[in-house]
Amino acid sequence: MFGGLSGLSLSVFLLVSLCVEKFQAFDYPITYLDGLCGNTISLPCRKGSSGTDRGGTWKFHAYPKAACAVTFTVDGTHYTCDTNARSFAIYFNVRSLDLDSGDRITVNETYSNGSTMMVKYLPGGPLNVSDTTPRSMAQLVTVYSERPTLTVNFHVSGQYPSTTDPVTFDFNVLNEFNQTTDSLCPSLKGYVNNDLICDMGDRINCPSFYVDIVGLNPAKGVDRTQAICAAPISARNSIGILLTALTFAVWMSS
Repeated sequence: MFGGLSGLSLSVFLLVSLCVEKFQAFDYPITYLDGLCGNTISLPCRKGSSGTDRGGTWKFHAYPKAACAVTFTVDGTHYTCDTNARSFAIYFNVRSLDLDSGDRITVNETYSNGSTMMVKYLPGGPLNVSDTTPRSMAQLVTVYSERPTLTVNFHVSGQYPSTTDPVTFDFNVLNEFNQTTDSLCPSLKGYVNNDLICDMGDRINCPSFYVDIVGLNPAKGVDRTQAICAAPISARNSIGILLTALTFAVWMSS
């Protein structure tokens, strides 16, 4: 099959074949919060997992008719977490926000000493936020800890607007320290799964800039400048693919 190719030419063919592999926009699991009011949801931090295991979307099937609070946490002591990376953070980007003028969403963060603070306020009514690509209304990253915890509180005035998509959060779980399956997101000062940080879809997993503000702080862009994003998907977590190709080239040229 490769009889007409020299060893060096074949190596180039193999490397080009790897590099033309298309980058990917992933499908993320959606958690609908309607039936989860008052519950605590544990977010994954699985070692060596695919990107979508550490990312997802939170939203509602319909506009809530009563107040709703849902807590999200990462249990860094769980056996599925990397024992070398037991300091995590939760990042979310508010992709859409359409609340009645009398309603609001607040997000409280619970710290390791047990104290709680409101860290995000999302108002209702018309919003003066510039259009961005990917879409962003506000964003937040928690402090890094063994068990980062957020509570999303939907405050309803009782008007029951007709909109069916009041808010959409895209989230992912970061490591504070470097892992072989992760790459640094400078703006968030932590490490994002390689698949997530290179995702080409309408989603922000690593913003190009982040300012910690309680109110609206939309991301101005997405950061996909990491070196790993120049590699094909199948090679991101396996340098062995490149080493195999180079070894094969040397063998064919000898």
